[in-house]
Amino acid sequence: MSSESSTPKTHHNMLLTHLRTSSHLLNRLLSLPSQPYIHQQPSDGYFFLEPTSLRFRRHIAGKNVSTWTDEQKRNMKEAFQRSYESLENWMREAESVGKKVFVKDHVLWMVEPVSETRFLHGIDSEGEEPFTDRKRSERNETCFPDTVLKKWKPTFLIRHPALAFPSSLRTSIENEGLDVALKVEGVHAWEMKYHWSRVLYDWYATSLAPTEKSIRIEGVEWPIVLDADDIQNPSLVKKYATIAGLDPERSSLSKISKMEKKMKSTILGSSGIVPEKTAEGLDLEREREKWKVEFGGELGKKIRQWVDRAVEDYEYLKERRLRV
Repeated sequence: MSSESSTPKTHHNMLLTHLRTSSHLLNRLLSLPSQPYIHQQPSDGYFFLEPTSLRFRRHIAGKNVSTWTDEQKRNMKEAFQRSYESLENWMREAESVGKKVFVKDHVLWMVEPVSETRFLHGIDSEGEEPFTDRKRSERNETCFPDTVLKKWKPTFLIRHPALAFPSSLRTSIENEGLDVALKVEGVHAWEMKYHWSRVLYDWYATSLAPTEKSIRIEGVEWPIVLDADDIQNPSLVKKYATIAGLDPERSSLSKISKMEKKMKSTILGSSGIVPEKTAEGLDLEREREKWKVEFGGELGKKIRQWVDRAVEDYEYLKERRLRV
């Protein structure tokens, strides 16, 4: 019997991302619209944007779930259910035309709220039943049963927190203003972590059977980790495309249009990621001083704390990243 990874009908790729990790750039490099076996989703994923947007509209992001009203809990459960059904329907639609999917979502958007509260606020702080089907193993902190997670071929995209987190904070300030950014520490505590990615990576690494991990490339197995610094390397992008069941010859840095390079001037150079925007030679002490100047004393101190706390999880994942 053929392995799951060799069957386009069931080989559904899930790119598990974090905020500001250049996932859009990676998808462009993979040339998804021209991939013949991919049923491309218009937004390339983000199925769980609805419950995340609801968190922000109701001002409950990062807050203990026990403080949510009954209506907020009900609305969140319904939003998670709709998001899950949209994802399942898209995979079924792909299978009906003999194709597979390559979609992305931020890991923290898919975390089950009670599991999230337990980590952020303490193991005994929630006093709540899980929001979603309890058919999850203990280390599965997502809103999905184990059987759903195993439908995907998982890739984790990471970027050094000293680059990703300040970028995320800048976006928050641009969208909401500095005053709001100073007040929503719970939101940032929720977002500025690689805990969710590390725990889900470990779940896959320990829960998949050997046949489910198998890839027809020596020394490589699921789950995959990609570092944003590495996707400027055409050889690595092509290697990953092969792993993901894509046509590697359709994947190239040179395929990015001049207009897109201009639009992504803070991410791309003439042929790759701008050196100042990568972790190579990163001087953390220098960055910390720059944060004080850019964000002020209070936020500068907080971004330093968030980065310092996340580095261990980031380095853990980076050590397991795909290499050429």
